[in-house]
Amino acid sequence: MRTILLCLLMLPTLPISCTAPSESERPHPTLSSSGITESTGNAASLKIIENSCPTGAQKIAPTPIDIQATSIPLWPEDKTDDLPTGIRFLGGWVLTSSHQGFGGLSGIDLLSDGSLLTVSDEGAFVWIDMSNDAPAGSGKFAYMRGTDGSYLRGKTDGDSEGLALDGGIAYVSFERRHRIEAFALEACGAEARSVLVSTLPREIDGTRIHENAGAEALALNKRTLQAGFEQVINGRSAVAISSVETSSIEMLDPVASGYGGPLVGMSDASPTASDDSQQVTFALRRQFNPLFGNRLTIEARYSDADGHALSANGQPLLKLSPPMNVDNFEGITAKLQSDGSYRLWLISDNNFSPRQRTLLYAFDITLP
Repeated sequence: MRTILLCLLMLPTLPISCTAPSESERPHPTLSSSGITESTGNAASLKIIENSCPTGAQKIAPTPIDIQATSIPLWPEDKTDDLPTGIRFLGGWVLTSSHQGFGGLSGIDLLSDGSLLTVSDEGAFVWIDMSNDAPAGSGKFAYMRGTDGSYLRGKTDGDSEGLALDGGIAYVSFERRHRIEAFALEACGAEARSVLVSTLPREIDGTRIHENAGAEALALNKRTLQAGFEQVINGRSAVAISSVETSSIEMLDPVASGYGGPLVGMSDASPTASDDSQQVTFALRRQFNPLFGNRLTIEARYSDADGHALSANGQPLLKLSPPMNVDNFEGITAKLQSDGSYRLWLISDNNFSPRQRTLLYAFDITLP
């Protein structure tokens, strides 16, 4: 594990790039660090709401959509459901919708009412209504807006990949033009405009980041925002970690043999220690081979309260690969439950292809 310093100005859990975007990029308002300190608590969120919901903007509800959910088993009928100790498959669903914008779901997080919020790599938010921990047959849809209120168009501006929620604010990581933006969804709904939070590096450890291999993963805990890059660099995965005091990139080693591959999803759960001295982050990795199909792995990594890994290696948890029913999973979110176990939700990106599916899976995991 190696740490490389980045050039960023810091807000409470919010990094602001000190390098201006090129002239060809869309200008964004950025958050000033003047007068904002950790002790002011909500000041950063209020600044985001102020910029995302400008004066005169009215709250607009997302568009209601249908979402059909067809149950799917983890294993084909002729196979035995054999999972590691402490892991239980709760259910799986194939999701479809008559709405033409539904698909390409790459990031996922849990809303306070138990429903799910996802982002599409076509620059859209997709809400999935839930009932008794299962899709309820409905949802909502809204295209993301830029700073001027117009929709984000094309892959350059709209390739949204990772999602992390903090109250009513959605943080979204983007590829192509590598960055993190914030949207005040609770305050102004589908009218929320993007606020630049961080311009992410285009080169790490001397390696140029491919436009389609940027921050696929995004996680947020009490003190840090963590953006995980899909591109593998010398066998390691880069995670940009920003806190109020510092900003750095950590190069993470694979947790175990057979658990490598590009990092595509991350989710911070509640602290594993009552004093917040230890956090747990679940990470999703994906490998694809035309012969063997998609192979996914889930790992747990432990970090201090500032998001820095306590060790170079994490804990391998689960492998998902054929003959299991798997697809192009890219999103993961986790929630600590009252019994100490974690509820994990996985979502797959169908790339708007008839040969792929949008799968939603739920697991309960008890860590040793």
